[in-house]
Amino acid sequence: MINARSETVEEKKTFSKAFRETRCVIPVSGFYEWDSEKRKLLFTAGDNDVFYLGGFYRVHKTGAGFETESIIMTTKPNNSVAPIHDRMPLIIQRDRIKDWIKDLDFARNYLIADMPELTRTEVAK
Repeated sequence: MINARSETVEEKKTFSKAFRETRCVIPVSGFYEWDSEKRKLLFTAGDNDVFYLGGFYRVHKTGAGFETESIIMTTKPNNSVAPIHDRMPLIIQRDRIKDWIKDLDFARNYLIADMPELTRTEVAK
């Protein structure tokens, strides 16, 4: 699994414990989506800076030891993503990373926060 919906993360047995206990951020320089005409679009912070996706991780015991799985939270799209997709990653502001990781109440409230606008660029074929 790659994504978890912010609206139902605590309702899902698969995700609820990890969301409460092992939140993390995933640094990215952008992410891709494809529009209805199959054009590949790159979403960035605009200044090509790193931004942070809110998520959590789970550790699974395997025959050889342990395996870690990272899950990215998704939320309702903002104006820059909505014309292309009905979901977008949960973006954590740099100055709120510690709150996201350490403060469960903050994290719960942030799940419905408005996401920052992103720059959308068509990627050449």
